Amino acid sequence: MVAATETATNATYPFRVTTAFDDDRGVRQTDASSVVGVEPQTDRQFVVTDVESDVAAGGSGTLAVTLRNDGSWTNEATLALRSAGGALAVDGGDASTRFVGDWPSEAERTFTFDVAAPPSTAGGTYTLDAAVDYRTDRGADASARPASIGVAVAPDPDFAVRDPDVSMTVGEEGRVRGTVVNRGPTPARNVVVVISSPSPNVRFTETTYALGDIETGSTAEFSLDAVVAPTAAAGPRPFDVTVRYEGPSGADRQSTPLQFRGDVVPQPDRLAFEAVNASYGIDTSNRLSVRVTNVGDARLEDVRVSLATAPPFTSESPSAFVSALDPGETATLGFELSVSEAAVESTHAVALNATVETTNGDMIRMEPSLVAVTIAEPSGPGGDTAFVVGVAVLAAVVIVSGWWWLRQ
Repeated sequence: MVAATETATNATYPFRVTTAFDDDRGVRQTDASSVVGVEPQTDRQFVVTDVESDVAAGGSGTLAVTLRNDGSWTNEATLALRSAGGALAVDGGDASTRFVGDWPSEAERTFTFDVAAPPSTAGGTYTLDAAVDYRTDRGADASARPASIGVAVAPDPDFAVRDPDVSMTVGEEGRVRGTVVNRGPTPARNVVVVISSPSPNVRFTETTYALGDIETGSTAEFSLDAVVAPTAAAGPRPFDVTVRYEGPSGADRQSTPLQFRGDVVPQPDRLAFEAVNASYGIDTSNRLSVRVTNVGDARLEDVRVSLATAPPFTSESPSAFVSALDPGETATLGFELSVSEAAVESTHAVALNATVETTNGDMIRMEPSLVAVTIAEPSGPGGDTAFVVGVAVLAAVVIVSGWWWLRQ
């Protein structure tokens, strides 16, 4: 039998054990000794009767724990609360203590601690150890067996995007709308939506949209404007939405990217262009007249058209403007167009770039349009050859007339 003194704690004590026996000849023998551990049981036992916590992942909160002394009267008791495995911080560290003093049998004591869950902490239940140190009636220091405390850590808010609506057209302004829902058990404070797209042809005017607070199970809508490049191809595009919010401790946190996709549709026909009598001689300059017609079904305003010239063409006046065009309406625009002396006779395409505004104020950049321009050696009375011949004939007439006048 092993007896523990009153000063013994609940630690493990080593004992060396040697076995003695008589062999079959009656001779006393001893076996090799071994060491065993003995842990005395204390009559002090402290039981957790209640735990309240408001700790959330990535934040801090208050832990209130109540323990009952199921043993005998305890003097000068001190409670030490330790984090098992360091997953949680107690009062800013791995452990914290509270002085209790005398603790009668069957009495309950409640203690409060500040508990923090690091940003990497996931929601779930984490263990803290509550150990009570005390002084015995004979003045010896002793410790009770630690009690385990389960601390529930609320998980992060769980976000999703519902009903994404992508309204985008090649070369035009568009919008992305959607609804953010908080599916998690934790409210989200100061929520901001951040949107992006890996497509280089989609550019957002603003990439963030503030939603405010979103309670558990609640939703909030967002709407963000974007511009699609006129050189973009129609088709599906991916979009990423990241939800940023304020954690329980005030630190900024964010969700994993929420992905969805939407279609960029082709640009509808709105303007038609036609060059008028577009024939030029080599090394000449002249007016290029272009008829522009609104072939869409909506009024267009602030119609701006410019030439995008390339050799053998240049232009000193490449821009023209029409204040408005109703559906089916046509206007004639004039541009200056010069042909270089290095040009050759052929038919070329001259590009026209146009921007318009719809009646709701959206600016649309049209896809480039081409009109045909012909370079040919002029013929007839208006051509350069006729002009040279005429000048030569006139000079001959003048010379002959002068000779005749002198002979008189």
